[in-house]
Amino acid sequence: MPPPSVSGGGNYEIDYSLLGPDLATLSYYAEQLNDRSESIGIIDGDTTLKLDKPELLVEIDRDRAAALGVDTEDVATALRIMVGGDERVSRFRDETMGEEYDVQIRLADGSRNDSESISRLYVASSNGGMVRLDNLVRILPANSASRIDRLDRQRQISLRAGIAPGYALADRIKALDQMVYEMNMPPAYSTRVSGRAREYETTFKEFLWAFLLSLIFMYMILASQYESLVHPITILMSLPLTLPFALATLWLTGQTLNLYSALGLLVLFGVVKKNAILQIDHMNQLRAPDETGWMPYWKGIGIDCVPF
Repeated sequence: MPPPSVSGGGNYEIDYSLLGPDLATLSYYAEQLNDRSESIGIIDGDTTLKLDKPELLVEIDRDRAAALGVDTEDVATALRIMVGGDERVSRFRDETMGEEYDVQIRLADGSRNDSESISRLYVASSNGGMVRLDNLVRILPANSASRIDRLDRQRQISLRAGIAPGYALADRIKALDQMVYEMNMPPAYSTRVSGRAREYETTFKEFLWAFLLSLIFMYMILASQYESLVHPITILMSLPLTLPFALATLWLTGQTLNLYSALGLLVLFGVVKKNAILQIDHMNQLRAPDETGWMPYWKGIGIDCVPF
């Protein structure tokens, strides 16, 4: 396999992204896609979303909180201050040093990571008392993502993998598209190709435009040189004949149609066009009349031609 010609996008060959509003649903589809990817020639697959960060999930019993006169905002404020911390609740002045310091409040490390310690916190009630949190909430252990990627204001999970020997990048992307189609995701979810595959796709589109423009410019230059509209067409008609043989050579040697082989095709077109120009020029020299107005003998044939 040739070295990568496009920098950026990491050291992986496939960067296939799933976009949608719900993170759990995206994780389900991404893991399902990763588990089935080995069957279509994709190896060493991994997803960018890791639900491995432990957290404590607080579920508030709203009916019980309303009965005890506790607002849900007070519960959230108490948890924010005791667990997350408040950067400044007061100022302390050291008279000996003449300095002032911010006073911060937060539970100790062992307490703010313990659900039992958090449940013993008290929250003020509108009825004039204090209510313990374990009378209002349920604290459940859970796992969350350490990082959430977004693209175009949507949550994103990427499948990053390599390609097994004997497969090409373009057809593996098509295989992933077919697999996503079979998964029948909801309309709010979509896919996008990123990284090296997207760069190659963009490069090939630009290469096709460059090839088309090169044909137009070659025709214009040849038409001006030969002062004819027929000879350039004759020369350029030799170019399509090289495609079957070039593709057959790639197939016989076990190579794929990538950026390097496409550039090789462009060079091959230049060589074939040069040979066609030499043949047409030699043919014009053979057909040119001599000083008497007679065409010369065709070399190797020996047949007189009529004068112009």
